Amino acid sequence: LPGVGGGSAGYLDPGTFSITGPGGPDVGAFTGSLTIGTTLNWTNSAAITDVTRASGQQVTWTGGDPTGNVLIVGTSTSGTDPGSVGAVFTCYARSSDGAFTIPAQVLLAMPPSVVVQTVPTGALAVGNISAPKTFTATGLDSGYLFYTNLTLKNLNYR
Repeated sequence: LPGVGGGSAGYLDPGTFSITGPGGPDVGAFTGSLTIGTTLNWTNSAAITDVTRASGQQVTWTGGDPTGNVLIVGTSTSGTDPGSVGAVFTCYARSSDGAFTIPAQVLLAMPPSVVVQTVPTGALAVGNISAPKTFTATGLDSGYLFYTNLTLKNLNYR
């Protein structure tokens, strides 16, 4: 794909891409098209260093695919030992909303993170997830193309 590894968005330049696959013994060859829009800018990233689980957490952004969604993913573990507890959440919002508050009840399901060698065991990622585009191939009931582009930062869940 043009732009891979060198795009202004850090991975792929905005534009329309053709995706093809040769198929195999069970699914035939396919071709699809996917348009990558403007990069989402997570505007309050620098301000979020700790997440107070009982308070919820607002995330704000500008840009992104106006027909797509914003993907918000959080992870936290209580340590790095084999017996440590961990959890992950995923939230979606319309790109056009510009803001989303992760509900306290979601964050309270996360274990408090700890700091291991100066790095928190919690993380939050925010970015684009495009509207899915369908494609067809022999032997395939349904096929979808979409892209994600996430910015991740380590932080503490308290």
